[in-house]
Amino acid sequence: MKHWLYGVVAACALGLGFMLGGIVLQRGPAEPSLPTQVPDFSLIDVNGQLHQPADYAGKLLLINFWATWCTPCIKEIPRLDAAHRKYSEQGLAVIGPALDDSAAVNAFLAEHTISYPIAVGDQALFKLMDEFGDTLGALPFTVLVNR
Repeated sequence: MKHWLYGVVAACALGLGFMLGGIVLQRGPAEPSLPTQVPDFSLIDVNGQLHQPADYAGKLLLINFWATWCTPCIKEIPRLDAAHRKYSEQGLAVIGPALDDSAAVNAFLAEHTISYPIAVGDQALFKLMDEFGDTLGALPFTVLVNR
């Protein structure tokens, strides 16, 4: 009698699996909500220079959102800096908006050499990240904007 019960449970589970699988296949995978245009932004770097999308026209722009307290962010900065130094003449531009306060960023920069512009911001950067598709506010978050 137990074998019959196991068979019924297995058949129900299999049928439910096919049914749910069919629903998922009909709906398809969720498409990411990526912007079709570069969101408008104005970032001021630690040297007081303004950075806007128009400043990077014709370049491949890499925007890396980071923070001084974010360990994965800190680990990737040397590679981003190396890419910036190696490929800037070929049209790669890198900018690093930090979701941090100015004092923490300036203290970090006093100990680490970074050749690309570093901007500092607060809540406005979270809004910009959201516009680029990072709806969770997770760091690090990197965007590559084509030419």
